[in-house]
Amino acid sequence: EVLSGESTLMAYIAEGPRLVRLAGSIGDRVPIHAAAGGKAILAFSPPEVAKTLLNRKLYPFTEHTITDPEVLWHQLERMKARGITFDNEEIDEGTCAVGAPIFNHNRIPVGAVVVAGPSQRINWENDSEMAYEVKNTAAKISAQLYYGKALPENRSGGKSKRV
Repeated sequence: EVLSGESTLMAYIAEGPRLVRLAGSIGDRVPIHAAAGGKAILAFSPPEVAKTLLNRKLYPFTEHTITDPEVLWHQLERMKARGITFDNEEIDEGTCAVGAPIFNHNRIPVGAVVVAGPSQRINWENDSEMAYEVKNTAAKISAQLYYGKALPENRSGGKSKRV
């Protein structure tokens, strides 16, 4: 997922081999306050950015959706400490997701790696293989975006432009 205004967009979808899987399309908007990817972006954004994104009505999608900004803020703080975020049936009953942030060269979260599926198959415990793989994949993508590094020189000898 990538940040787009006050929500995230699905930018890439890879389906697993199992018969039961989630439906979604590239370009689908996902609510930032209820999805693992959106929460990854919120949790790791500067507090003023996250609070701006949460300074609006948070709509429920299921009975599990957190709509109280203060409760959500505390959850985001705990998720940030763990390095992993989750959606526990907050968008659709019976589905869960685990996510980790993707950072750009300025150490700003610009997207997230997310694994979503039926709730009985999603494990977001820190020591789970799923959590490890999600965090590891997000870290590899962040490295490709020069996370925490200087941008390379361009062919004309000057620094690449930051966009």
